[in-house]
Amino acid sequence: PDGGYAVVVGDVAGHDLRSAAEMGQMRHVIASQLALHGDPGVALESADRYFHGLREASYATVVAVVLAPDRSTFRVVSAGHVPPLALRTTDVRPIDVVPGPPVGTGLGSYTARSGALGVGESILLYTDGLIERRDRNLDESMAELASRLASAGVTEPADVLRVVRDQLDEPWRDDDVAVLVVRRTE
Repeated sequence: PDGGYAVVVGDVAGHDLRSAAEMGQMRHVIASQLALHGDPGVALESADRYFHGLREASYATVVAVVLAPDRSTFRVVSAGHVPPLALRTTDVRPIDVVPGPPVGTGLGSYTARSGALGVGESILLYTDGLIERRDRNLDESMAELASRLASAGVTEPADVLRVVRDQLDEPWRDDDVAVLVVRRTE
């Protein structure tokens, strides 16, 4: 959008072929709305109206980040999705988002938040399958992941993914996982 970059991670309910097809359709619609509007909040509102109007409505949590052309600033919006993490070497914390309802509910009102991304800093987007545990709430699990990343002191995508891979090796994992790392290099 407007010479910038958009990154999106979403999670549709289910693990079957139909769920995969629904996520593919959502990906296409959200990408086209981001290209058309540029604003992640407007794009998710449009996608929400579209999917709510289908005979068999699809629902998904989504987080969208739109980076400025120089990647120094970003806008982020969440449709019921876990917040991305900002990685600043040993300072790792969730990005402050205003969670809206999942896409497809027809209730979409999404507020984009702005942030800055320094040279060498990264943003980690992921699905709740990375941190969700039956014996712990999401905030505790997110704090544990942030602590692991901060202790490792990494922002390089390959290094971040190594820490994430260790998290994936935990025996309690029973959900699918998607992970995306965006890093500002200059």
